[in-house]
Amino acid sequence: MTALRFGLGAPVFPVDDVMMAAAFAEESGFDGFWVAEYLTRRGDRGLALEPLTILAAVARQTRRVHLGTYVVGLERRHPSMLAFSAASLDQLSGGRFILGLGTGALEMDRALGIPHGQATSRLDEYIKILRRLWREEKPTYQGRCYSLNGGTLSVFPTQKSLPIWVAAQGPKGMEIAGTNADGWISNWLYTPEGFGHALAVVRSHAEAAGRDPSTIVGVFEAGVSIAETEAEAEQYGIPGVKAKLLKIGGGYSYGYRQLKAMGYEGPPPERPEQIADQVVRACSMIGTPAQIIEQVEAYAAHGVDYFITTFMNPRGEVLFASKVLPYFRSRRE
Repeated sequence: MTALRFGLGAPVFPVDDVMMAAAFAEESGFDGFWVAEYLTRRGDRGLALEPLTILAAVARQTRRVHLGTYVVGLERRHPSMLAFSAASLDQLSGGRFILGLGTGALEMDRALGIPHGQATSRLDEYIKILRRLWREEKPTYQGRCYSLNGGTLSVFPTQKSLPIWVAAQGPKGMEIAGTNADGWISNWLYTPEGFGHALAVVRSHAEAAGRDPSTIVGVFEAGVSIAETEAEAEQYGIPGVKAKLLKIGGGYSYGYRQLKAMGYEGPPPERPEQIADQVVRACSMIGTPAQIIEQVEAYAAHGVDYFITTFMNPRGEVLFASKVLPYFRSRRE
């Protein structure tokens, strides 16, 4: 089995909690520290800081973990500006930044007056512009959506090739991830087998483009509820995952398709009780440390190289770090 890596999905507010989480990730053995982007205030999320700003602060307080976004929306920033911010963050962190990039969330963007449309069609050009700005002096480019007119970015990244991991669940986005990105980030709505099938599609596009498909990092955003007893883990995990599945599966056409592929029957769900517990268990990690290890191995067997872990129960990350991370760390050695 490939050496697995684990990133800690971070809180986004308040500041003290963010910095404590970053210190914990650094000290406890997580490989990375990941921050999501929430532009608008929501009842289930509350306040949120801008992710690149968070990571700039974390960059100066850590030395080991890599730092990632999962994910920033491309509609919200011109590619030249994101290239500048990402290169600056890579410099601040000493070459530890991974750019997780997606098309953004329609409802958040429109609520703030951000034009949102045909984002997937822009994704390929967006990535090409980022890469040219990070590598070239006086690049020029004329595309359908974007252009470059010979300006040299004022700072290049520390990394020779700053990784771009794309979050995309639709056919076109998955194609672009395979042909032009360094990794593919899934959402929660995948069984191990479903993830393996989707990753195979992404990697088939890489192969068709003349790339080595094995270089595409398979990334699973994992909802985790871990406790000493299965009952306690389920107390937090079952409702936590249902809330996530309700949002994605009930609010997005691609999410509803994924939900049905996992065995859900009926129209798009509007209430948590419409989602059966077995559907929850099929796409999440809920249980004791031994059960979590088995579930991690099941996903790894179907191609997951990297887990971005989001914990649903209090101090779940502490138990995970003490009981699960050492098991997989020992297998690297």
